[in-house]
Amino acid sequence: MERQVGKSIYNKDRVVIILTGKYAGRKAIILKSHEDGTKERPYSHLIVGGVDRYPKKITKDMGKTKVEKKSRFSVFVKTINSNHVLPTRYCTKVDVDMRKVDSKALLSLRNRRKLKAQIKTNMNKKFHSTQSKYIFRKLRF
Repeated sequence: MERQVGKSIYNKDRVVIILTGKYAGRKAIILKSHEDGTKERPYSHLIVGGVDRYPKKITKDMGKTKVEKKSRFSVFVKTINSNHVLPTRYCTKVDVDMRKVDSKALLSLRNRRKLKAQIKTNMNKKFHSTQSKYIFRKLRF
């Protein structure tokens, strides 16, 4: 079976749902995809960044400080096998510099923290705007 060029569903900025592991059921965004694998990982894998802890529900009668506390969320960065994610129909743009980042570079704690900080600032802008609300809602099943 031949692979069609340019017909991948695992393209950058696609929203996926993690199916296995610690972050199962969490939504993530594809930051980089390795369709043919690499030397270290000879299988198709993705670098994803997603929401680890979702923001809580906010109502009208809450004060400003309570709204700030409830709207906090945390993010994660992970290299994952592409068989362990479910792509959705949603796409969202996350401006993260991924030129120097590969799955080997994610092993160092400093690189991972930098990448998480970049993702968090970009996602924070998306959360406070009206677009991309799907990412910040907990998956109910």
